[in-house]
This record gives sequence, C-alpha cells and structure tokens, in this order.
Amino acid sequence: MSAAPYVIAGAAPYVVAGAAPYVVASAIPHAIASTAPYAFTGAAPYVVASAIPYVFTGAAPYVVASAVPHAIASAAPYVIAGAAAAAGGLAYLLRAALDPRTTLWGEVTWRGPVDEPSRIALTFDDGPVPGPTDRILDQLHALEVPAAFFVIGQYARKHPQLLRRIHDAGHLIGNHSFHHSHLGILRARWYWKRELDDTSKAIADVIGQPPALFRPPMGIRQHHLMHAVRSTGLRVVTWTRSARDGVNTTPERIHQRLIDARPGEILLLHDGIDPYRRRDPAPTLGALGPLIQAYRQRGLRPVRLDELIGRKT
Repeated sequence: MSAAPYVIAGAAPYVVAGAAPYVVASAIPHAIASTAPYAFTGAAPYVVASAIPYVFTGAAPYVVASAVPHAIASAAPYVIAGAAAAAGGLAYLLRAALDPRTTLWGEVTWRGPVDEPSRIALTFDDGPVPGPTDRILDQLHALEVPAAFFVIGQYARKHPQLLRRIHDAGHLIGNHSFHHSHLGILRARWYWKRELDDTSKAIADVIGQPPALFRPPMGIRQHHLMHAVRSTGLRVVTWTRSARDGVNTTPERIHQRLIDARPGEILLLHDGIDPYRRRDPAPTLGALGPLIQAYRQRGLRPVRLDELIGRKT
C-alpha cells in the first residue's frame, strides 16, 4: 500500500516519454503483489527498499529502451509530412519571387490588354551602355519602332548623354534599381527605398521628370522591395516573354523565344550589360531587326509600353 505512491512518483519522469501505461500497469501490481506480506506485518521499510530498485533499475531501462523506438516510429509520419509541407511552402515562395506573373507580394503588370489585337511592347533592360545601347537605338530609329528602356541608376548617372538620347528619341525610360544587386531578395526595405529614389533622381536630373515604372532586377520580388515600391508610387512591370539574352546566347535562340509573341504581350530584351555579369550584346543586335519585320508581317505593331498598358508618362 505504501509502495504505490512511491512507484507513481518514481515513474513520473517516464510518463513524458509515453511509457505511463507500462509503468502504472506493470510496476504497481508487481510492487503491491510482492510486498503485500510485508505490508501487513509492518515491513514498510522493506517495501521502500525493494520498490526503489525495481522502479529505477527495472522499469527505467525498459521504459527508455521501448519508448525511444516507439517515439521515433510514431513521429516519423509527422516529420515526413512536416518536411513535405516546408518544401511546398518554399517552392511557393520561390515562385512568388521569380515568376513575373505572380502577385503574392503586390500588384504586377506583366502584359497589356488584348482588346486591340495588334499591339505589343518591346522593353530593354540593363542600360544605358555606350556601344550596345547606341546600336539598339540606331535599329529602332531605322525601323521607326518605339520601346521602353529600364535603366540602371549608376549607368544613368555615368552616361547622361546616352540617357538623354533615349529620351529625345521618344522612348520610355523606367527605373531598374541603382546597383542591380543579385542579392536583392535578401535586402531590407530601407535598401530598396534608397535604390529606387537614387535611380529616379538620376533619371530626373537628365530628362527633367522621374520615371513612373519600375522593373525589379531579374524580375525578383519580395515583401520589402514591394513595400518600398508602394511608398514611391512606382508601378511594377515585368514581362510576358523573355529573350533570355542577359546572358550569352545566339540570335537564333532569341528569335525562337520571341517569335510567337501575341497581342498585348510585353517582351523583354537587353540593351545593356549586368554590372556583375559578362555577355556579348551582338546576338540581341542580330535578332532585333528580323523579329520586328516578322511581327509586322503578322500584323503586330510595337508600341510604347505606357501606351500598351494604359499609363501615359
């Protein structure tokens, strides 16, 4: 009778491990059954003495040995399910950051309306860079095609005459951040606010007005960037199709990626060069003229981006 409280008290540590049924069901009957003759003859000290070894040296090894495999076996489905959920959540967040069409972090314009079935918009990133940007401008002038140029702030500040040439030719100029950081997805709100403000100022200092549109570097978006964008009033524009010419490629591959453009689509090409990457701009220059001619043969008319999406700037 006196052993039961002791056994329960001694077994308490193992209750957490899930072994309570075994300890209570087997240890208590054993203690009561084996000590009953002594309990009625005043042998309480013996009960305590004999129950202690049983609980701590008999029950404990069994509890530890049996409870651990059981815990692992029973927890495994939850671990697997938790890992799968985490992987799915990570995949969703990556898609939200990289897919030009997703709006998890905020409103994004990735195409124009299709109610007028002939218009598309050509857009160029990562300039202005003397040489490549000049030759793109020459081609657009010869073909009488307007375009949009999302410029990097440090380039705009370094090459103001080339930025002025883009503007004077009637093309649209947008904000593409000041440094074009590849680690932007890790940056805080204050960083992005400064990137946006510095680039808009660099543009306004040359053409007399700040831009209204912003394209994130590589299209990557996250919460802090989008919050900073909202505080500036800029509109985020991504794309419908990409030439993927920000890295080395060929005119044939660019043509293949863009030739099937449909009305209302925003097409992404590159006139400049990423500050942290090397590329040959020749494939873009080689593909541009034939693409524009092919579009016109299909009845597609390149217009300025702000005209396509309904925001004149």
